Amino acid sequence: GETSLRVTRVPPPAEIENPDRYINPKARRDARKRFGLPNDKVLFVFGFDLNSTMSLKNPMAVIEAFRRAFPPGDLLGEREGLVIKTLPPAGPHQAWDALKAFASQDTRLQMIEASLDRTGILALYGCCDGFISLHRSEGLGRGHAEALQIGLDVIVTDYSSTTDFCTGPWAHPRADSKCVTSALA
Repeated sequence: GETSLRVTRVPPPAEIENPDRYINPKARRDARKRFGLPNDKVLFVFGFDLNSTMSLKNPMAVIEAFRRAFPPGDLLGEREGLVIKTLPPAGPHQAWDALKAFASQDTRLQMIEASLDRTGILALYGCCDGFISLHRSEGLGRGHAEALQIGLDVIVTDYSSTTDFCTGPWAHPRADSKCVTSALA
């Protein structure tokens, strides 16, 4: 006969004890100084592992959506910034080099290529104001979950693993880049 199997979905573990230690005003100032980020801008952040598949993480779409929402030279756009953080590539990485070259043309874009421990990455997220991810595929979505826990607005594609937990008042799942552009602005 048939057997019935009960499946329980367990959300990924990404619990942060005392999230205020990353988002209080002093911690934010200290982290912005540590990472060379401006104090006078609203900052969005996107973190991904460059040693994963870059096209699936889609950092170029994040840059394009940011630039559409805040056009260069626009008064509002000059008060905003975008931080893209990744691990250093394991070897030569043509696509990453091209993305860095493109980003270098806009002073509002900051690229951080560094290996940070968990405290460092949470400090980086905590000194920013929003997390954005326009991924085409996401495994665990730990950065998204941690950004939500420390109180960042999270703008994310409405696809893949993040649909399991990107809910609530700080989560803004979007179906396409036009919706993401409007969520940024």
